Amino acid sequence: MENEVSSNQIAMRYGLILSILYVILTAATLIATGTDPVGMAWVQLLVGWVLSPGLFILIVILAQNKFLKDGNGYMSFGKAMGIMVIILLVALVISNLYSYVHMTVIDPGYMQTAQEAQLNQLRENGMSEEEIELATNNPIAKAFSNPVLILAVSFVVSFIVLFIIGLIISAVKKKSEPSF
Repeated sequence: MENEVSSNQIAMRYGLILSILYVILTAATLIATGTDPVGMAWVQLLVGWVLSPGLFILIVILAQNKFLKDGNGYMSFGKAMGIMVIILLVALVISNLYSYVHMTVIDPGYMQTAQEAQLNQLRENGMSEEEIELATNNPIAKAFSNPVLILAVSFVVSFIVLFIIGLIISAVKKKSEPSF
């Protein structure tokens, strides 16, 4: 039971560290891209598919190494997965809460500004007003103008992708006790 408490404490501590890093990345992304849809797309790709997973991998490895070092030197696959899942949930919940607060309280005009920038980009790409009207007034486009839906989809996709990465890390990092 002593290892259970320490694994949860380690996972929570590292989950909070990852949360802070994710909030910094999110704030930097939202501030740096402003209303530039092309820049926004590139930065979001870089952050979403390179930096965030890279930080997640680093933090999970550090947390699991800390558990191995502070414990008896062994970590079952289940324990490794438990540490990873706690880190993942803490980081995603806190960073998504920050994103929501940013989009609704800190910069309540963010969604409107981003939508206007997208419309301007569509016009610059040669779309007619009728095509833009069709593209932006369908139920799916309207649903994705809601920060809650955007963040819910982001949470689910991030959880699935990072869970798979964490599954691989945990399989590699587990260190079973000898069975003799």
